[in-house]
Amino acid sequence: MMKTLKKILLILVIIIAIPLVVALFVKREFTSERQISIDRSKQEVFDYIKYLGNQKNYDVWHKMDPDAKTTTRGTDGTVGFVYAWDGEKIGKGEQEIIGIVDGERMDTKLRFKEPFESEASCYMLTEAQGEHQTIVK
Repeated sequence: MMKTLKKILLILVIIIAIPLVVALFVKREFTSERQISIDRSKQEVFDYIKYLGNQKNYDVWHKMDPDAKTTTRGTDGTVGFVYAWDGEKIGKGEQEIIGIVDGERMDTKLRFKEPFESEASCYMLTEAQGEHQTIVK
């Protein structure tokens, strides 16, 4: 009886320990990229997407919670601008513009505060696919 109990306990310890050991070696970051083709010139598209306030017109999260309260700090479309949100469905967080290469790329930092704390580095790239067509990544 005691040997059987020890074996069961050992098996339970192993079952619990394996995921914990595996978690030590699993990569804790991931990358996700999407793209869309827009029938506008590259500069026209970039001049629109660099303004974080415009995201409410196309971002899936804003459409999910249109009544979310938003606040801003700084000048939209420039480095240092912060767009913050607080919504029942989308939680609470902010996005800050940390770098701009005009007409090419905008880098931002996402800081989620609720329902969980997390940070993410993000970017938006524009690539001309012709005079009046742009790929946004």
